[in-house]
Amino acid sequence: MNIVPTRELRVFISSTFEDMKNERELLMTKIFPLLIQKANSRRVTLIPIDFRWGILTGDELTEINEVQIVDVCLQEIEKAQCFIGIIGDRYGWCPPTKVLNQSYVLSHQHVDFINSGMSLTEIEMRYGIINCKEQGNAFFFIKENIHDTEVPVQMLRNKILKEKDFGNYEVHNYSTLESLSKQVEIAVNKALDNLFPDVKLEDYQLEDTNQQYILKSYTKNYIPQKKLLKKIDNGLKNSQFVIVTGDIGMGKSLLIANWIERQRDYDVIYYFINNRNDICPSEIQKYICWKITELYGIEYDDKLQIGSLSTLLETVCNTIRNDKQLILALDGLSNAHIILQQFLPVLPEKIKVLFSAYEGDENYLWSQYFKYPIIDVKNLDWEQREKFIRLYLKKYKKTLNEKKIGFLSQTFVGGALHLRILLDILISFGNFDTINSLISCFSLTHPVFKKKERNGKGFSMDEMEELILDDLHDYMRYGREKGKIERFYNESLVSKEI
Repeated sequence: MNIVPTRELRVFISSTFEDMKNERELLMTKIFPLLIQKANSRRVTLIPIDFRWGILTGDELTEINEVQIVDVCLQEIEKAQCFIGIIGDRYGWCPPTKVLNQSYVLSHQHVDFINSGMSLTEIEMRYGIINCKEQGNAFFFIKENIHDTEVPVQMLRNKILKEKDFGNYEVHNYSTLESLSKQVEIAVNKALDNLFPDVKLEDYQLEDTNQQYILKSYTKNYIPQKKLLKKIDNGLKNSQFVIVTGDIGMGKSLLIANWIERQRDYDVIYYFINNRNDICPSEIQKYICWKITELYGIEYDDKLQIGSLSTLLETVCNTIRNDKQLILALDGLSNAHIILQQFLPVLPEKIKVLFSAYEGDENYLWSQYFKYPIIDVKNLDWEQREKFIRLYLKKYKKTLNEKKIGFLSQTFVGGALHLRILLDILISFGNFDTINSLISCFSLTHPVFKKKERNGKGFSMDEMEELILDDLHDYMRYGREKGKIERFYNESLVSKEI
């Protein structure tokens, strides 16, 4: 039952900017982190598309990038499965007719609702209705108690209300930020239920879906390190065990997942332990047994008996072709303090193991003693960080100018995990006024790091995290509570352990 590859929910947020700053900030810093967490529990990647910043790298509008703004917004609406429109008291920027005439999207989609003087916000909303009409996942929220509303805004409100039955979308009024946040949360949850129902699965199916989802998530935003991928290939050709090691956040899980994604020579059974210290080795053994029976069509009683895994592995060796081998890819064993040689039976030669461990733990020392290949994952260099930043922001249709990307890639402290968390914080909490300060929080140019450098002392990851949490809330223009950012950071650290 493969329900993983397309499990992505993109939510486009449309409104004017100046009068909707507080609404957008609340949604991105409070509501969407909760929705993302719920979607993750259902093995769905939820991506809010919010253009408060990052649609262009330049500082001034030109006719060329005005066309780009129109096309990027409409292309993202086409990709979205859920549309959120918020209407306040402003009508917004009206692209000139010559800009609309140059729009690639509008010229190829034969859109017939465009009128001269129509704002981009209204174009987005009408396009969003068309895009989400079939699924009914378009939702509009109209602010109440507004006086002196611009005439075009009043006309837009009336159109949205008048056409809601024909357009198959919902319209709600709100008077406070709190009421808006609750209604948006309900709306996105409704879209999540419509597109990805919370299907009840058997224990094995649920665990298998979780493992597929984790594996798939680690194959995204990966900057290929060909030398390390080649080392895994060579290691498995010459040894029965290959270990991937490195400090927290350096990218061990990314490397293993992307090696699996690229290889075609082996059968692979993958298992990742996500910060679970309560898991029993027998649970992993049972899962491996289930996967073996599924992969090779072997009959198996699901009541695990001592020796079942060993028996199945022997059967596998008699089943698979001489030129084929089975790889057990076990990631995160260190998180659960599972000792490999106590967990696995004696393996036939055709069965090999690729696993990760921290330097110095028992699995690492065991591998070192028997001289198994050890692949050490180091931090990304500045060029790799540049590629990573661009790739990650592109998913949210964000960009930074070359100066900011260069500064961040060359001065950032921490590994790939912490870089992902920084970018998530930037996407959720950032705006034009805070981007530079946010980037500086993670930089070697920060006074604390400069002081450590002068004293010839290094810094620990704990010290870096404390610095980040202490400084981030000072730079926030909205949502200054440190607790919000601390919760966001800690949840990200747990969910994205690599």
